[in-house]
Amino acid sequence: MKYLIFILSTVTIFGCTKKEIGPQHINEPLFAGQKVLVLNEGNFGWGNASISAYNPNQNRVANGIFSSVNNVPLGDVCQSGIRWNTSYLIVVNNSNRIEILDSTNLESIGHIDCMGSPRYLLPARHERAYVSDLYSGLLGIVNLNNYQLVDSIPVPGWVENLIYANDFLYATCPNDESVICMDTTFNAVIQSIDVGIVATSIVKDRNNQLWVLGLGSGATSAHLLCIDPSTNTIITNFEFPEFEAPTQLKINGSGEELYYLNNGICRMHISDNELPSNKLISGYGQNNYGLSINPLTNEIYLTDAKDFIQPGSLFRFSQNGQLIDSVDCGIIPQAVIF
Repeated sequence: MKYLIFILSTVTIFGCTKKEIGPQHINEPLFAGQKVLVLNEGNFGWGNASISAYNPNQNRVANGIFSSVNNVPLGDVCQSGIRWNTSYLIVVNNSNRIEILDSTNLESIGHIDCMGSPRYLLPARHERAYVSDLYSGLLGIVNLNNYQLVDSIPVPGWVENLIYANDFLYATCPNDESVICMDTTFNAVIQSIDVGIVATSIVKDRNNQLWVLGLGSGATSAHLLCIDPSTNTIITNFEFPEFEAPTQLKINGSGEELYYLNNGICRMHISDNELPSNKLISGYGQNNYGLSINPLTNEIYLTDAKDFIQPGSLFRFSQNGQLIDSVDCGIIPQAVIF
């Protein structure tokens, strides 16, 4: 059995100005302009997952907004989410469901019951979305017209992040140390690409190439790989120094700059011939946990889980790594939806 070793960095906290308001209805002036949702995982088994609504123009945040609007708790472990047309689809992992919210006021308009322990959601063609899962050995298929779970694809155990390329769906399989390629017309796995690492993150660049980040396994170090989806072969392979544990691979809006967490935030161009030797951003937060890049502004969002018990923080940086502002969020902030 392979064991995944997760290393968290501890660095100095820098003081920043923050403005926080209590839970309130989403249509108040705070949300008249730009709205960014911060998904707070909460503690496993505690049922304290939450959503923070952040207005970057005003540097203000409303925490616990889902509960305030809907008068019910969100659930147990808010894992991920996407914006789809006029709705938000929020994956609540340990509650085994996907919550559907009106994007205007965050009112719940329904939910999708999942098969086991859902992780990530990706819309694809034919008005379908695919849902990865931790335990079921199945990739769920959701009809986005009626928000019903309609089918599934057998997969090799735990499936994590998803990406769409060349009309095929790709998924990272950490336990299997592979990336699988699926035909979404016939809903079947057609190829498994052996990557030799505990692959978790996957992104697509402007050249339609797939980048995969994964931790080492056994004597193997962490690697950053590039896969050509036209041949499903590895064309670039960067190896990290021993004991480094990079996570959270992201890409900017133009699809040419990669970002990841590795005791700070690292950035590299897709044409670079080696891993970056210096951090773009370091020294912020106690436990760097989540990383997101605004696809329109290229601003960098870093979440700090602190001690995983008290409320965490969100830091916002310019694309050049300059701190813009920070706010307090819920417990274990992780994903950001723009």
